[in-house]
Amino acid sequence: MNIKEFLQVLRKNIFYLVFFPALLAIGVYFLVKDKPLEYKSTTLLYTGVVSGYNLNSAEGNRIDYNAIANAFDNLTSISKLRDVSEETSIKLLAKHLMNRKGQSDFNEELYNGARKAIGSESADKLVDNSSYNKTVSNMYTQLKTVPEGTVAKLLGSAHPYYGVGSIQSKIQALRKSSSDIIEITFSSSNPVVCQNTLEILSETIIEKYKAIKTTETHNVVAYFEERAAAAKSDLQASENKIIEFGVQNKIINYDEQSKSIAVSKTTLLEDIEREKMVLSSAQASLNTLNKKLNMRNGLLETNSNVMAKRKRLSELNYKISNAEIHGSTADLSKERAEAELLRNEIKELVGDIYEHHNSQEGIHGSTLLTQWLNNLLIIDESNSRISILNSRLKEFDKLYSDFAPMGSQLASLQREVSIAEREYLDILHSLNESNLRQQNIAHSSNLKVIEPPSYPSSPNAMKNKLLVLASFIFGWIVLTAFFLIKELIDSSIKTPARAEQYTGLKVAGTFPFIKRKKSAIDFSKLEAELMEQTLSAVLIPLQITDQSSQQILLSSIRPDEGKTWCAIKLANKLSEKFPVALCSYKTLVDEESKELHRGVTFIPYQVDHEFPSTGHYRYVIIEVPPLTEKQIPLSLLKNAHLPVLILNAERSWSDIDTKLVDLFKKASLQEPLVFLNKISIDKLEVIFGTIPKVKKKASTKVSEPVAFVKEATWNTAAKEV
Repeated sequence: MNIKEFLQVLRKNIFYLVFFPALLAIGVYFLVKDKPLEYKSTTLLYTGVVSGYNLNSAEGNRIDYNAIANAFDNLTSISKLRDVSEETSIKLLAKHLMNRKGQSDFNEELYNGARKAIGSESADKLVDNSSYNKTVSNMYTQLKTVPEGTVAKLLGSAHPYYGVGSIQSKIQALRKSSSDIIEITFSSSNPVVCQNTLEILSETIIEKYKAIKTTETHNVVAYFEERAAAAKSDLQASENKIIEFGVQNKIINYDEQSKSIAVSKTTLLEDIEREKMVLSSAQASLNTLNKKLNMRNGLLETNSNVMAKRKRLSELNYKISNAEIHGSTADLSKERAEAELLRNEIKELVGDIYEHHNSQEGIHGSTLLTQWLNNLLIIDESNSRISILNSRLKEFDKLYSDFAPMGSQLASLQREVSIAEREYLDILHSLNESNLRQQNIAHSSNLKVIEPPSYPSSPNAMKNKLLVLASFIFGWIVLTAFFLIKELIDSSIKTPARAEQYTGLKVAGTFPFIKRKKSAIDFSKLEAELMEQTLSAVLIPLQITDQSSQQILLSSIRPDEGKTWCAIKLANKLSEKFPVALCSYKTLVDEESKELHRGVTFIPYQVDHEFPSTGHYRYVIIEVPPLTEKQIPLSLLKNAHLPVLILNAERSWSDIDTKLVDLFKKASLQEPLVFLNKISIDKLEVIFGTIPKVKKKASTKVSEPVAFVKEATWNTAAKEV
């Protein structure tokens, strides 16, 4: 559908498109005219969602427009929450009930209205004149504990001031363009109530929004705090295990102690080897001296006094060596002095025992004796030191066997501490991030009222006017949509283009639908011009034959298509220059007979009988029965020079129509033409162009007869069988 067709639909239904929307607007006007006027107040809240500073601002994070849109959607949704409207209603009721005479803002109407709404008895029980917060708390207590109480009933009612539903329906929250500002609007029939409600509402929205935002991270922070405490306890327990293990096993630094033990054992082994070498050397020297001293050594060795002193000296050497090896700090001066004394005494005893002064080799006896004695003492001291070092070596071996498995145990404990420490640090990091996010949310969720609610000094009278206008527009849109849909789903033929599309034949003539009423259209001129076009379309195919008499066969698919009317019009037009016969299978009524011109001869015939002779007429117009009522007259159709199919533009097309048209085309020797009857004037403009108008002076004389004739003719066509 193009613009022109759309405008034609509007013009065709202009009466309905004006009358019914106007009727709806009038009805809305009477509904709202007695409705109290409403006052409107507005407040602005700064959110800081986009441009506000928070703890993450310094990081230069990318702006997430989806998150910003979601934040503003949350804010607007919070303003419509039932809890918010409920809290606003309770605080507003408490404010009005605590309003007393003598106060600067006392409003007797609101005070009496509030007591009437809640009930005087309930008001006296709930109101605490000393505390506004206590009054609000009393109302909340009754609301929660008494579901059927006066507070619950009032909040659930349709009261214009205190009803939760009424408050919710009058709240409008919108973001101003792409700014950080939320505009909240509230309307009421009372200007004071309007301002008070919006003040309480904005405070409630701010508190609710902050509570929701802080609650988001509160549970997370509490969770990480609990986990951090548990992780710290596990870490301390693991550290205590290491401490207890070190105390029990006397470990300060296992690695250093292990290294020290290894070094000490190596040194000890070196000392043992060194002493063995000294012992071997002394033993070899002693054996040599024994051979030189020959038999005297047995005497010296068997002397009891020498042996006692030697034994005592050996004990002292063992004690001194043991102290030196173990690094003892005890005072051994007494033992050292005694050992030195014993050495001297042994030398004296040995000197007295030896009587011979020279050896067999001629060496002086005292010299050999001194050497013998020194080696003997060295052997005793070395044996003592070796004995001590061997016992010390056994201690190291035992220490090794005890200390070696402690390494794996200590590593396991250290690993446990490392895991506990890492877990604790990870949880502590998450806790710090959660605390940072909590502080960031708490900082960024501080909504601020940058424009407090103003007192509405004048009512919004434009709202009722807008409702009336909106109702008219709504009605017009609905009706327009209805007519457009009706036009689009209408399957009637309507236009020549559709007729050619449905039939596959060319439309040669159109006949307008003329109503019996005064019109600005000059139907006489329009009809004459259309008949000229139709006549040209008919005569062109007839020029192919040179026969003196030519037959034009008119048929229709269904009854009441207007065959008779079209046949009369065509016969009258041809009779202006040629003798014409109109042959019909039915008898014309009086009105139809009056339409025939004198140059037209009417000849009735019967379908099942022989067709009358019409050879002396230049043109013979034959009207046959509709295709749905009688079989196609093949004999007539075979002799026809031009078959014509009449279609009613107002009727719908069906599959049976398509089948009958195909049969009609197959039975015809010539390509049939189509006459489209009862086409509306608006559809006719598409093919005809500018429709001729009646001149003002001649409108009364011209339009009335034409309208009368056309109406009579249509009535005749409607009676066609």
